[in-house]
Amino acid sequence: MKRGITNIVVHGVDGLAAIVKQRLRACQQQTDLIAGFLAQTGMTVDPEPP
Repeated sequence: MKRGITNIVVHGVDGLAAIVKQRLRACQQQTDLIAGFLAQTGMTVDPEPP
């Protein structure tokens, strides 16, 4: 995501916020990306019972 927003000229904070939201939505659609991130960190999707 950082590589995608570094070359974009933003006119104000609102423009930057819109770009970041758009890129985060795109990341959410890539389930393999999320699964890979969780696998590398050792985190799980389901919390353990108390």
